[in-house]
Amino acid sequence: MAIGTPYLLGTTSGDLVTSASVTASQATTAGDLIVVCTDSFSPGPYGIPLTCTDTKSNTYTEVAFAVTNQPTASIWYAQNTTALTVSDTITVTWSGSGQLNVTVLGCSGIAQGGSFDQVATGFTTATALSASTGQLALSSELAVASWVSRQAQGAPTVSSDWNSIAAFQGAANTHYDNIAWLIVDSAAPLTATATTPSSAAGWGVSLVTFRGQLHPTATLSCGGSLTGYPVQAIEASAMLGCGGSIVQSGAEGPGLVPYPPPALPVFPAGYGPQQADFGQWVQASFGYITGLAVFRGQQTISQSIGATTFTVVEFDTVLEDNFGGWTGAAASPVPWAWVAPFTGWFRVTFRVSCAAGSHWLDAAVAVSGQAPGLETTGVLAPSAQPGGAGGSVIVPMIGGTDYVQVLLWASTSVTTQVAIPGLQSYVEIVPVQTDLVS
Repeated sequence: MAIGTPYLLGTTSGDLVTSASVTASQATTAGDLIVVCTDSFSPGPYGIPLTCTDTKSNTYTEVAFAVTNQPTASIWYAQNTTALTVSDTITVTWSGSGQLNVTVLGCSGIAQGGSFDQVATGFTTATALSASTGQLALSSELAVASWVSRQAQGAPTVSSDWNSIAAFQGAANTHYDNIAWLIVDSAAPLTATATTPSSAAGWGVSLVTFRGQLHPTATLSCGGSLTGYPVQAIEASAMLGCGGSIVQSGAEGPGLVPYPPPALPVFPAGYGPQQADFGQWVQASFGYITGLAVFRGQQTISQSIGATTFTVVEFDTVLEDNFGGWTGAAASPVPWAWVAPFTGWFRVTFRVSCAAGSHWLDAAVAVSGQAPGLETTGVLAPSAQPGGAGGSVIVPMIGGTDYVQVLLWASTSVTTQVAIPGLQSYVEIVPVQTDLVS
């Protein structure tokens, strides 16, 4: 694990303003990750974060966004950045005037390419406030959690395994922020939990993880050790039925680059295959079949589907999300959608299972809210046992703009089935051809 200790670059707060700037309290190192946690408490129309910039022209990407009943919270990041000096500033602008809070963190040792894992957002009036990821891709990740309050209630008590780095009260004493981090040492799902001073006004929480660099180390027979160059960020992984996983890591650099199918064997007249040929065919075929998945999700909480209308299926459990494109329950641009990280053609394979009942089902996918791109129409579900509908379709999407959703239509109101393992609703997205150079 090569992740450094996160450090605070600064906090700021403004009252009834449309932008807030943080002046870096220390110089950063070129290549460090910069994380910007924001919230806007607006007495009128909610302020929506529009841009995040700095005076070194680094590019910031928003990876967590939640509009609540005040405040509005977001997390931005810039990676492989141009180094900041103590005179540089980071500025966030909003769409409306409000009480604005901004906290900026820095950290070294984060993998190249903007590879964050899961994103979770939430808002509640409960005293115990938490957010959770799905299964993480690596056991070497930096997790950043941001808790924000709707009123000035004081700092929440963060669970002891997390490191609180910035807890402060906003301008005009209207709301409170608390930012904490954790170095992850397990690929198991992660939860960030805090106990709030009061449940009356409500709190929101956002959680993001960033993958760390991996430096392979070999122990030498003559004594000592040898540390290699950082391993490229993981591009895709496939779970195996026998347990464990196979990882496809691209040497091309950041971004998933699909590769062509293995070549068909050719035998010149008079020549037969060698033993090495058989091994190559097996390895190449297995690598092609098991690699390239960029998103997998399933449903573990039952969902009500109304009669005679297409309803977006809510995949509440993320199994794999290498580019963090899944929006979840309340995120931009729309809930329960996967945003394409790059332009290309993607194959969406899905199935939606329903509880026992007599009904007809149509399953479909839609790109960016357009008409369904595929319908498996007229599937009659058996009346005495669970049934479902699904299919596989290839759709074109523009990176960072288009999103895909799975839809279900039923002749009568139904409830999705989640109790029987193996029959739960699922979706898998695999790139077929992209605009990236292979």
